[in-house]
Amino acid sequence: MTLNCSFATLFHGVLSHGWLPPWANTVASTTNKGETMQINLDDIVKLRPEVENLIPIELSKYKEDDNVQEDKLLALSVYDNIDNLERGWLPTPEHIAKVIVASQKNVQFRDFLMGLHTERDTALVGAYLEVIGGTAKKQEVVPVITVLSTYNFITGDKANAVDLVKKVLEITPDYSLARLLDRIFNVMSPEDLATMAGDLHPKVKKTLELTQE
Repeated sequence: MTLNCSFATLFHGVLSHGWLPPWANTVASTTNKGETMQINLDDIVKLRPEVENLIPIELSKYKEDDNVQEDKLLALSVYDNIDNLERGWLPTPEHIAKVIVASQKNVQFRDFLMGLHTERDTALVGAYLEVIGGTAKKQEVVPVITVLSTYNFITGDKANAVDLVKKVLEITPDYSLARLLDRIFNVMSPEDLATMAGDLHPKVKKTLELTQE
């Protein structure tokens, strides 16, 4: 079965455990260029065991105070993985596990994901986050899913954005970004949020050493 839908409809819920849409095994979305992108949900589900095994390994390797170079290289690889997704190539379990861990440990890396719509097709970034969020337990992907909610919001799907944030807060009531977005979604327009994330993005890239002085 193929689900033909807009980006805003595609990301109803997330693929993570307990949030997988039960009625779809293939999703199709139209990018800003008018191109069709398909993702087989079964292929995403198959990645879960290896990703979940790799997450504790990556957590043990992550250097809280000295992971700058690794996070920089990972951020650069995100661009390639988003581009590859357009070709139908899913990220590797190793890449997914690293992104999950970095988004947990490094707020700047998480915020880097939030501003990628300024550099890549919005639907592709959303699909990438959807894939990452679909390969681990809910509590592991809270930062990624919180960021995904902003992509729902900026594409005009406020209802699903609010729903994702509510689900995140059920798991981690004190997660600061989710609490902030829970308020923002009621007072800010999608355009304003997109602008705010876009304005922050160059600063985040500088912190991650992705740009020169």
